[in-house]
This record gives sequence, C-alpha cells and structure tokens, in this order.
Amino acid sequence: MTPDKILNYCLENLEGTVLVENWDEKGIFYNPGHVLERGVLY
Repeated sequence: MTPDKILNYCLENLEGTVLVENWDEKGIFYNPGHVLERGVLY
C-alpha cells in the first residue's frame, strides 16, 4: 500500500474529510461542509 492509496481511501470513505497540501506534505483534515479554511486534523 502506498501513501497515495491511503490518502485516497480516507478521502473516499471518511465523510467530511479534505486533503490539504502544504510544503510538499499532504494531510487529511476533518472539514464537513468545508466550513473551516483547512479543517481540523483528523
């Protein structure tokens, strides 16, 4: 399993999550309805 497959799994299966990229790093944040600029670290 690759990091991209893990990120895609999270985005597809965990409702309300968004991908945030910063400084060549990727993170999954909980942001239902895209209310917050970045969301809350999940």
